[in-house]
Amino acid sequence: MASSSRPLAIVNCEVFTPGSHIPQGVVLIEGGIIRAVGIGTDIALPPDARLIDGEGGRITPGLIDLVRAASSDDQPETRGVTSYLRALAVVGEAGLNDVREAAAEIRHDSSVRHLGLHLLGPWLPGFGQPPHWRDMWAAADGAIAMITLSARLAGETMLRELAAAGVRLIAVDDDLSQIPSSLSALRPRRVLTRQQHLPLLMTLQDEPDSLITNWQLVESVKHILTGTLTQPLGIGSLAELSAITGADFSSALASATQNPADLLGLPQGRIAPGAPADLLCWTRFGDLAWTMVNGKVRFPAPPLEPIRPRLVPRTQTGDGYIYSMREAKIASRRAAAEITAFLQSQPGHVEVANVEEDAEYQAKDIDLIWRFADARGRTVETAIEIKGDTWANTPNFFFETISNKNKGTPGCFLHTEADWYFYYFIATRTLYCLPMTATRAWFVENLESFREVETSTRVGRGHYKTVGRLVPIADVMAAVPRARKVMVDGVAE
Repeated sequence: MASSSRPLAIVNCEVFTPGSHIPQGVVLIEGGIIRAVGIGTDIALPPDARLIDGEGGRITPGLIDLVRAASSDDQPETRGVTSYLRALAVVGEAGLNDVREAAAEIRHDSSVRHLGLHLLGPWLPGFGQPPHWRDMWAAADGAIAMITLSARLAGETMLRELAAAGVRLIAVDDDLSQIPSSLSALRPRRVLTRQQHLPLLMTLQDEPDSLITNWQLVESVKHILTGTLTQPLGIGSLAELSAITGADFSSALASATQNPADLLGLPQGRIAPGAPADLLCWTRFGDLAWTMVNGKVRFPAPPLEPIRPRLVPRTQTGDGYIYSMREAKIASRRAAAEITAFLQSQPGHVEVANVEEDAEYQAKDIDLIWRFADARGRTVETAIEIKGDTWANTPNFFFETISNKNKGTPGCFLHTEADWYFYYFIATRTLYCLPMTATRAWFVENLESFREVETSTRVGRGHYKTVGRLVPIADVMAAVPRARKVMVDGVAE
């Protein structure tokens, strides 16, 4: 996604913050920061906002992995990880060079956010003679954020100084009674290892914050889901956690987003005004649709692609217009998303539902159901069919009469049972609201006066042809009562 100063709005989605669930949510982003989140009817979208259609999926914070190991081919954004601690096992004095290399590595990682280093050792039994912690700090150039250690081997002075430097400490001692009570404010966290369900389960007991260094958690008040040095964290980890513990989606999500962010004292891990726009979009089937870091899509290709306007007059006949199925889908999604946002901004708006994937409405060629309050306060429901057109500066509508010439299926313009036909020129954000019954009757009566054209849509190695008529926009607007032109940026004619 190209950099832009324009605001960005994610619409047509469920939002999990994860503290709350917003079924018909909108997330407004500006400058890489979340500016607003809430129900679509409560969020006023700027007229120049660029839109991403969530396609009915879930929008969540990106995952935060406190134990990400190094890998030359690892791409954390493909797993839904947007922030991480680079974890490495440090053994003895020789570990200083490993720490130095890891610190240099994260400084050059621009794909996602690095939060610093998580050292596993060397202040652990069997990890050799540790260097002085200040030497380790210098080797890391101050990038150490967390250390898993033995509080007994580290000693009181080191624990105090590390805590003063803001380093989070994970204590693995079996017996913490030897730690002076004066260090209780440091709250070193005790890790308990036990066999449960899968080979290794690590959790924390008797603390409001808890850490798992594998994937699973059974006990604790507040838990954190991470990867291991051999098993990376990903969106699949949440499903596995839920399967083992019975945790619902929001709780499992918090364990890999808000909870680790709280442990580190960071604003990430939540969808809230002022938080970084590090977000995931999940499909309706639970797969990862895309990953966003700092307001920019990192994986895969941006879901909101620019519409290239076609600027030549549309007067050609025959097989002159060739589209791909991908191009058609992009235009369709873009039109539905922008019209949905437009309807949500209208006075009296109650609810708009995208029913494009509903078989009952597909059979009727209906895309949206819009509910709004009329002048008397009564709720009115209207059905809308959308036509997204990528042309610009054309004097004509293209009214589809045959959707697939090979099969002889009627075009949506003749077949739809919608109340309104919303014809939308995407490049210029110009919307024509046409009352369906009156427009179709006038069109059929004057059919032979309009030029017939065909378009070809590529599907795999083949293609199908769509047949329609070029109808002058001015004629429609003059002949059809209640036909209306609206600039989606807010100006009506």
